[in-house]
Parts: sequence; structure tokens; C-alpha cells
Amino acid sequence: MNIRVQFLFWVLMVSVIAIGILGYASFQFSKQAALKEASDKVAILGSYTNAALHYSRTQAVPMVKHLVGEERFYPEIMSGFVMARNVADRFKQTQPGYTIKNATIDPLWPDNKADDQELKVIADLKLNRGLEKTNGVMIKNGQQFFYEARPMVTSEKCLRCHGDPNDAPKDQIMIYGSENGYNWKKGDIVSAMFIYVPVSDALAAAKVSAVKLVAMGAGCILFSLLLIAIFLGVKIVTPIEMLSRRTEEISLGKNLDTPITVNPNREISDLSRSIDRLRMSIARLIAKRG
Repeated sequence: MNIRVQFLFWVLMVSVIAIGILGYASFQFSKQAALKEASDKVAILGSYTNAALHYSRTQAVPMVKHLVGEERFYPEIMSGFVMARNVADRFKQTQPGYTIKNATIDPLWPDNKADDQELKVIADLKLNRGLEKTNGVMIKNGQQFFYEARPMVTSEKCLRCHGDPNDAPKDQIMIYGSENGYNWKKGDIVSAMFIYVPVSDALAAAKVSAVKLVAMGAGCILFSLLLIAIFLGVKIVTPIEMLSRRTEEISLGKNLDTPITVNPNREISDLSRSIDRLRMSIARLIAKRG
């Protein structure tokens, strides 16, 4: 393998590694930016949900109870979670993929049943009681979602509807039955409020951006290698090959009367002059002997 090929090979290897690192870094940067944007959206939805639940608990529910009595139960206007779910469902019609779910281990409403991934998150929240929230990326139905989960701790007020089913409002028993969503314990974490934001498109765009960057880098590398190969051939390899050939001729006593003139660059010109002086010295030496 000649020096030109070796040089181009090592330049290519270093360039490929550099482009690979750059592409990976670009993907990671774009990915983190997409997840940061999703996290900001989750924070906004979370703030809205908390505000809606606070309004329900402190104003709407007490007013309705005062009007209809403590024993009546109309979930659409007396349950903050039902109101939040209905608003979220309406919001989802215009913003597909955005989901707010009160994922529960044993819920009254079957649609609130936590799936396997959500159950694992709830279990982690129960083990780490100090956590106010946790987040990450989940894959559901082949789509990627950024999620945030906040633990919902059972309070004394929760037990009115979720304690002993015999003490629950009769309207609630009529609507939901008495089998599920009861016998909760005060202070236990039986659910978590999940907020999902779709990120599949954003992450796919990050991959496409990284691939485009790598492709552009590869194109630049190939073009640069072509220019380097031409430069090496014209300015270095060809003159050196000529000097090597002339040196061999001199060693055999051939063409001693033909001057050596190569001027591609300073270093090779210096080498050319040195070899030419050697030619003249050998020519004079041979002439003296003759």
C-alpha cells in the first residue's frame, strides 16, 4: 500500500469516526430538545389539571353538596377527576395523543384502570414516597409518549367515596357498583395522575436530522478526499516518484547529463536540488576516472 493510499485511508477513518460522533451528538441534542419541549407542555397541562382539581374541591363540589345534599352524587359536577377527564377528552379531540389519565390500581371507572407500565410507575412512587413526580418515555400502541406521573395520596375526604362501600353515596353505588374502587386506606398511594404528550414525530425528526447531517458530512468528506488525492498526486507523489526514478538512474550511472528540476514545493525542491548536486558530483567523478 503506497503512502498516498495509506494517508487517504487514515484520513477517511478519522473523518468517518468524527462524522459518526457528530451525527450521534446531533441526534442526542435534538432528542433532548424534543423531550424538553414535551416536558414544558406537560408542565402546562399539569398546572391546568391541578387548577381544575383545586377549583372542584374547594368551590364546585362544596356548592353542589350544599344545594343537593351530602348523600347525592353526580360525578360530572361532584368529582374533580371526572371533570378533569371529560375536559381532557374534549381537549384530545383537537390535540390527538395528549392524554390526562388518573391511572388507578382499583378504580371505580374501568377506563381509569392502570396498565402494566403505569402499575410499575405507581409501584416505584410507593417505594419512593418523597417523589413529587416522575417522568420518562413510554411506548403505547407503537407510539412514543413523554409522560409525567404525580402520586395521588388517599386522604380522609377520599374515603367518603372509596372507603367502605356501605358508607359511599347511594348514587355512586348505583352508577359504579360496589365491587371496585373501595376499601382504600388513608395515606396509601393507589393512583397517579399521568399526563402524556406524543413525541414520536419529534424523535423521528431528530433521527432524520441526524441522518441528513451525516449524509452531508459524508459528501463533504468524499469531496475533500478527492481534492486531497489530486493534491497529493500532483504536488507530492508524482515528483517523489520522478526523483526516485532519477536517483535509481544516477546510481546506475545513467542520464547523468540531464538536470533534475522539480519545484512543487519548498521541501521537495530542496530534495530535488540535493539529488541534482549528487548527479553532478557523480558525473564529475566518473569524468575524472575516465
